[in-house]
Amino acid sequence: SIVNVNPINQALAEHKIKLSKIGADYTCRIYSGRNDSYCQSLRELACRQVVS
Repeated sequence: SIVNVNPINQALAEHKIKLSKIGADYTCRIYSGRNDSYCQSLRELACRQVVS
């Protein structure tokens, strides 16, 4: 099903946070056994997807 994330995006926008950033940080926590450069590349990949 399609979820309306607009209210969530608006609430996070007040704090200058985007959902892609949260997803990237979550991904880094899952793969925490990897090195920092791997985590950074995952974060950059996730943050490339910006929802307006």
